[in-house]
This record gives sequence, structure tokens and C-alpha cells, in this order.
Amino acid sequence: TARQAMRSGLNGFASTEHFHSTDFWKAAGEMLARFPYGDGRFTIAPGFHVLSGTELTVAEAADIIVIGPLDALAQFDRQFTPRLSEGHFPQLASIFGPARDAGLVLIGAHPTREGKRLVERELELIAQLDALEVNGKDMAQGHVQPEIENWAARTGLPVVGSSDAHIWPQVGVQRTLISGEELTQAGLRAALSSRETQPEAHERGHRVVHICQRHKRIVKARIAAWHAQHTRRHSYRSASRRLPAGVA
Repeated sequence: TARQAMRSGLNGFASTEHFHSTDFWKAAGEMLARFPYGDGRFTIAPGFHVLSGTELTVAEAADIIVIGPLDALAQFDRQFTPRLSEGHFPQLASIFGPARDAGLVLIGAHPTREGKRLVERELELIAQLDALEVNGKDMAQGHVQPEIENWAARTGLPVVGSSDAHIWPQVGVQRTLISGEELTQAGLRAALSSRETQPEAHERGHRVVHICQRHKRIVKARIAAWHAQHTRRHSYRSASRRLPAGVA
């Protein structure tokens, strides 16, 4: 993923695996064991950094990108019972206070995507975010940036671009241009605060996204088939153990 990002001309990216994914903190620990970490970023190569972050699904079925140092993310996680990393889906209004206390950045992910339309929430709630996202995956579904720009104008929020890459070739199909020599947490916050962000799409982004989405569907279908087969075998073995003695 990092090599693809560098080939795409990126100086870094934010890693935003879902808080609700299995073993979120275990994965963070594995990253800490492999790469130097400081000031809220992993150093993957000289001049190339990965900001720590996550993606949070709220009760209203919208997704919020949360970016900040790991200790701040842990503080945020602990403010909810059960914890966010334990499968808790909080109300959107409830996340702003704990996120601000921890100094985290909040970005409205794919705000116009069907089924997860953040833009259907109250305007005053959306305006409490730090930015709205132009999403790489949604490029394959049509040009949605004018609607996002309209909401950015209504809320006074800047717009950022992100690839939403679940498969490595998709890294870099959408990016955000900000000033600075290196990608840092402080630099990102400053760019968002001053609205000095510029989303930029890769010229072949639509084609790459279409290919990656087909590949993702194939992978998910194979995983589902494996789980279905595993479940059938487990059920058969369990039933076999319950057969009365003498029954073949």
C-alpha cells in the first residue's frame, strides 16, 4: 500500500481502518512493532508518513473519519460504554465533545453515498465537523462533488479527497493537497482550520475504482463461501457427536 502511494506521488496518507473491525487495537500494535511512531504518525520511509486514525460508524448509519495520535484515539474510545472498538455505534451528537477533548480531527466520510447520507443529518451537527470528504469509491458511481461543494458552502467546511482504498491499486485515486514539506497531524489540522485543502482526482481514477470494486466483490464472495462451508462442516460434526450410541 505504501509503495503504491509513493508511486502515485503521495507524501503520505491517513490509515483509517474501522473502529468496529476485529482487533483494531491489535492491528495498531502490530504497526507499532514494525515502524517508528511519533507525533501521531508512522514513518514508513524517509519523508513518507502514515497518520494514525480510524473510521467510526454512528447510530444514524453515517461514517466519520477520525484522525489523531493513538493515545488520543484510545482516550476517545474509552469515553463510551461499551467502547467504540467493542462495537458501540454512538449517536452523532455524542461524539463531538469527547473528540474535541482528545484533540481529534473529524471528517464526514462519503457524505452523499446512498444508505449513508450524512447530508441528511441536521445542518448544525454537520457544521461541527472539520471537513467533508470527496470519496474515491464514489467516483465510480458518478460525479458527486458539486453536491458536496454545496454542503461545504452551507456549513463553511473545507473539502478533502481520499481514495477509500480497500485494495492497494486504489490508493491515490483521490488525494488532498496541503502545504508543508511532510505530512503531519499538526499540518493537517492547520490546513483544515484555514480551509487550505484542495481535493484532486487521478486521471484514471474511475477505471481503477471500477476494477478494484469488481475484485473486492470476488474476494468477499470467496470469503463468504469459505465461511458457509466451514459452518456446514461444524454443524455436521456437532450433530454427529449428538447421535445416540449405535446409530451409524
